[in-house]
Amino acid sequence: MKNSFAAQQPVQLISKSPRVAVHKFTNVADLALNNNNTSADYMDPEYNITINKAYGDFDYSFSVYVDKEGKMYYGEPLTAFPEGTYRDNYILKSTAVMNSYIKQYLCNIPGETLGMKHASLISLHVKGVAGAGNSLALR
Repeated sequence: MKNSFAAQQPVQLISKSPRVAVHKFTNVADLALNNNNTSADYMDPEYNITINKAYGDFDYSFSVYVDKEGKMYYGEPLTAFPEGTYRDNYILKSTAVMNSYIKQYLCNIPGETLGMKHASLISLHVKGVAGAGNSLALR
């Protein structure tokens, strides 16, 4: 899926489990630094997702396409790689995390512009924390 565009109302990710915490990055206009541009909030929405009691500790960053029905499709890793084999392994594992944890524990509301739902691209930073006694914490 490559036909997507930025939404005025970006994709919403809502956790269905207390084990999963979702935090959307938001830009704040800074008048002192003459930085009034907050367009990244809808042009390139980014989310931190922390999964507690995961199978192990992991940390993946990747892009995801969310279609107009809210279905997620893996985009590409957001990490630079020195070799092809490491990249292939990263894609395999991060796709598995998306297909298991993300799709199971999150409710996706697709992006919307002028009242019309459409496909859009988002960035996810997913952190898994193993262990039974972990508290919900965002990075």
